[in-house]
Amino acid sequence: MEKKGKPHHIQASLITSVLLILMGLIMILRVFSKYEVTVLEKEDQQMMGLAQSVDRSVAIALNSYADDLQYSLRAPDFIQAEKQWLQTGNIQAMRLQMQNTLKMNGDLVVAFLAVQDDDTVLISTNDNTNYYFPPLAGVQRKAKIRPCVDGDGQVYLSFATKSQSGVEYVCLVDLAAFYKRIAVDISPSQQDRIIFLDAGGRTVIHRAPEGIHVDVIDRLQEDECDYNGISYLRQWQEQGIYGKTFYQSIDFDSGEVYRARMVALPATMQTNGIFAIGVSMNYDEFLRPLHLAAVRLMAYGGMAAAGIAILLIVTIRSVRSNQQTLKELELLQQKNEAMEQLNQKTRELAHHQRLETMGTLTSSIAHEFNNLLTPIMSYSMLTLEKLPEESELYDNILEIYLASNKAKKIISRLSDLSRKNPESTQKILVPDQLLKKALSVATPAKPKPVQVVTDLRCDRLCLRGNETQLYQLFLNMILNAFHAMEQEGGTLTVSSRIEENHILIQIQDTGCGIPADVLPHIFEPFFTTKESGKGTGLGLAIAQQIVEEHKGEVEVQSQPGQGTVFTVRFPVAQEANHK
Repeated sequence: MEKKGKPHHIQASLITSVLLILMGLIMILRVFSKYEVTVLEKEDQQMMGLAQSVDRSVAIALNSYADDLQYSLRAPDFIQAEKQWLQTGNIQAMRLQMQNTLKMNGDLVVAFLAVQDDDTVLISTNDNTNYYFPPLAGVQRKAKIRPCVDGDGQVYLSFATKSQSGVEYVCLVDLAAFYKRIAVDISPSQQDRIIFLDAGGRTVIHRAPEGIHVDVIDRLQEDECDYNGISYLRQWQEQGIYGKTFYQSIDFDSGEVYRARMVALPATMQTNGIFAIGVSMNYDEFLRPLHLAAVRLMAYGGMAAAGIAILLIVTIRSVRSNQQTLKELELLQQKNEAMEQLNQKTRELAHHQRLETMGTLTSSIAHEFNNLLTPIMSYSMLTLEKLPEESELYDNILEIYLASNKAKKIISRLSDLSRKNPESTQKILVPDQLLKKALSVATPAKPKPVQVVTDLRCDRLCLRGNETQLYQLFLNMILNAFHAMEQEGGTLTVSSRIEENHILIQIQDTGCGIPADVLPHIFEPFFTTKESGKGTGLGLAIAQQIVEEHKGEVEVQSQPGQGTVFTVRFPVAQEANHK
């Protein structure tokens, strides 16, 4: 019985395997069938997006030509030439003026006409008066836009507007060049076919085997164009609906028949109103890679499954063997972070201690220097009063006085920096007024190649602070910005606005910027990047102190070669309402 059972067991296993394989193949085919539907929907969306993009470009171009024509008719030279023509009947000056107007209306405008109400051409810039305007074609927008056919059968797009004197002027646009600029240049793929059909269904612009063609529909031959696509587009235009369909088309190069997919926008008031737009593609060519991928997927499915199984086994073993190592690394990382935090706190504490020592020493030194500078300045003034101004000794004593005065100002700034709780009189202030005052005072120091732009929006907001200190803060930042743009020039932008119950002030320059290694130190006392004798390194340190005393915040953003932005935030004074 066992020997008889084994063949049945093997046979059942084979049948099960075959069934599983067949089910797998069917599922793959179903997946690709659903995917093909999804791809079709996305491709329809992309083609419709392309059609809408072309439609917008057409509308912009049409409005542009209509605006240019109306602008040209209002030009004083044109009005004068027209008046002379109507009074004397001499068309030479008028033709010359129309030729000048033609040159200014773009490279696609090929002719400029003056016509009567019955479409009879009175004047033409190219001396050709044999033009025909098909009836019941075109629309009235900013200008009357419709097709125009010359004696040789060449089709143009015409824009017609009447002047103040009642004469109708028409500019003719080369439709082939118009199509190339709008449709060909915007198409992301040469496989896309874009068709323009005028709203009256008389004229079509399309790609033919030999290039771009502008044809009257009644003269089209099936073997010379995408005839089926044009027929569908014409049908949708007559019905005024958005359309999409499959149809049979011919490849111009190989002559191969393929299945094409088309979407279309009719010419309505919601679109450009002049041209219906159709976009088609070779759908068989588009699906060929998808079908090839399905075959390859079924062929390589077994290999992929085996590879995935091996990869899972190796991954599981690797994860198990590395768990202990990961735990040890995590523990070491935690210890390293703890040590780094401890070192950082130690460095910060040492830095604060150095600053406190420096402040105490600075305060003492400032007092002693003031005691020395006061008699120097006093005796210098007394001596200057007794000397004639034109004497050399007068100039020498004056230099002593000026140097002493400058030193006294520096000592004053050192004193401000060293005080922990400086006494100051605070009052209600308007930040925009302080910024304008600082800009006015800093104007003489502005380098010539620097431009100043202001955007002040806080003229009705107030803050509480010391006027002198805030004025010094803004002036210092503005002068620093001027210095950063002294060589290459640039733009200084001073702005203010309200942000979350705070007044936000920004002083931005487009100068040399601050290097990344320097940026963390700019608010440190005595730190400066200026040349010897041009900076004390106290300006930004005092600026930060002033901001903190006013319960504000200051931050700086900078990139070398692109400029620097200082941002200061102050709380709005709630007890004041500036009007």
